[in-house]
Amino acid sequence: MAHTRFGITNAPDVELNRSPAAHVIGAHAQASSLFLTHFEHRHHLPAPSYWLPQDRPDLDGEVRWQRGALKEHKFLHFRYDQPLGSFHPGHRAKWTAHELCHGLVGFAWNPQMTPFSHVLVARLAELLPVALWYFFDELQLRRCPLHYLQGALFQEQCVYCERLATEGPRLHEPEDELWLQRGIDFLQGELTAVARSRRFKRPLPHRFATLDLNSDAMAFTAQNLARLEDPIFRSFVERFHGPHTGMWDHLDDLEGRLWGISEALKGGLSAPPLTAGRQHWVAQDVAWRLLTVSAQCEDQEAIEALEQMVDYLAEQPQDTLGVTRLYSSLHEEFYLPDPEDVFALGYDLGGGFGSDVNQLARGVASACPALEIALGADGLREQVSAFATWDLLRPQRLPIARRFAMFLRETGGGPLSDLATYEASINNPDPPDPWSACLAWRDADGELIRRAQGVEVIQVGVDMDQLIDALRSDQEELEVTERLHHLIIVNKPGGMREISEVSPEAARSLELLNDGPMERSLLGMSPDELSSLAEMGALTPCAWRTERPYEELEQVERPQVDQELPIEGPVTDEPLPDALWLEAERQAPPSVDPAQSSATSLSYPPAQVDEEQADLPPYSSIDVDAYRSVDLELDHERPPLNSFEAALRSAIAGQSDPPPPAEVDMSQYEDLFVFKDIDKEGPEDE
Repeated sequence: MAHTRFGITNAPDVELNRSPAAHVIGAHAQASSLFLTHFEHRHHLPAPSYWLPQDRPDLDGEVRWQRGALKEHKFLHFRYDQPLGSFHPGHRAKWTAHELCHGLVGFAWNPQMTPFSHVLVARLAELLPVALWYFFDELQLRRCPLHYLQGALFQEQCVYCERLATEGPRLHEPEDELWLQRGIDFLQGELTAVARSRRFKRPLPHRFATLDLNSDAMAFTAQNLARLEDPIFRSFVERFHGPHTGMWDHLDDLEGRLWGISEALKGGLSAPPLTAGRQHWVAQDVAWRLLTVSAQCEDQEAIEALEQMVDYLAEQPQDTLGVTRLYSSLHEEFYLPDPEDVFALGYDLGGGFGSDVNQLARGVASACPALEIALGADGLREQVSAFATWDLLRPQRLPIARRFAMFLRETGGGPLSDLATYEASINNPDPPDPWSACLAWRDADGELIRRAQGVEVIQVGVDMDQLIDALRSDQEELEVTERLHHLIIVNKPGGMREISEVSPEAARSLELLNDGPMERSLLGMSPDELSSLAEMGALTPCAWRTERPYEELEQVERPQVDQELPIEGPVTDEPLPDALWLEAERQAPPSVDPAQSSATSLSYPPAQVDEEQADLPPYSSIDVDAYRSVDLELDHERPPLNSFEAALRSAIAGQSDPPPPAEVDMSQYEDLFVFKDIDKEGPEDE
């Protein structure tokens, strides 16, 4: 399949050329003039409080930055009635085709719909995008050797699979037919469940692994029901929606549209495109934001002015810039959100509108605090303002700190660029390597080694620790030594980062290993440096032995008899509290005075060894298997006394005083046990 340039805003071409199914969605979206909004550039207007469900904290959420990642609420920001999907840099590449597929399928709405109808609409609107994600997009999709032909990874994310998928589809395999059939079966199973739900008039589930579209549809409806039933929403759809935008009147029409797109995904005829056009999509997006503002406005004059702007957009969708000027004038007279926020749509609107610069600046500062100190608040905002224009032209699946560091390198470089790269690498690393965390170098097999996941090599021109300390000390003149440093940053399990400076040779070797495993002898590193990188977890073997050779078992260090046994419990020279006295007394041997157990160490009395046990070999060579089974010569005819059972039986029988447990005479078992004590000198004869 040849690489196709689609030119869809905020939809990277490489992500629409990764599989035949993604390519089909890209072609249909291009024919329908659909595009995506950039989630981090878009200002997310707060919804009116009466649109939100009450007493449902699980459906509540807010947009917030956390170490350069902007968190998105599942049901608060996604709307199936919004044809323009979202591009989130923190999500996987599968999301591009998934979001465009939502716009192509559309939704159903009419004023007579009940909440149960909205549940079924949400379920049908989500069905094909989910089937695309888990089934159709897996056909001829490149994956790493560990996940080859194994299908979607669900919650797991593999950085190697993501990199390989950028190379385009692989050759057809027989297993592809299996994933195609599974996708068709999933579609038919869901549609059957929807038909049964309509027949029995209640939501009926249909599960596949962890997928449950029924529960998601009910959660979406609970989140959005008040909005879908608001007269404002009805006036909006009457002005801006219809079959040309993918809004259908009935569930049957929506199901027919779903089958049309699915037929194209299976290699059949193309589905008819949506004819609204790009200008209509933009006008529709702006109009809904104006109505959201009017729903929270208290001044009737301002509400009427906002509704007039919406009417004007419905008639003249091409004049969105004229509406921005009208709103800016209205903003000067009434208390309304800033025009820079209302028209920060996540794509270029013209007139300097499109990006929420303040939101982007907060994102950079959350991941690069030292850089914020170096630039200052005003300087950072100035740099981010230029970065916003640069970034909208290059949608990438990278954290904002890494993209901002790339921007600084391309526009000037220098210590600030190095500082941004350094902080971005620490706060936004790849996931830690599971093999390195579990197996490390224990019982490695073979000469092949690989670069562990979560390892990054960067080059900086100054000492980063010295620069950060100087920035935090508020010195007027910074004295920082300029020298090329090669730093390695290893992401450890548990959120720890290990940073070390390596030689240029080691840095080059790690860059070579980024392309695949190599034999350790070909890396050109010194044995000491190779050992240090292995100890850090930067390098891991490619194979491990399942058994150790017998010769190595003889070399395993075992505890010696003449070593002093560790003492459990408190060890102190001071008097112990009463509770600790009891603990020390319980741990001390019977022949030791408890008053002496507060000393630094306890000395055990000489062992009393039976004559028959005197010739046993030393402890380290005792054959444990020979002593695993000991016949205690107990009376097997009578089961052991269960005092709890006796008390329970008495309680059930209504007896007030249950019989006490019988006393067992332990003297009859004295000859069955051999008690042996070991002191620090080892076992002794009697």
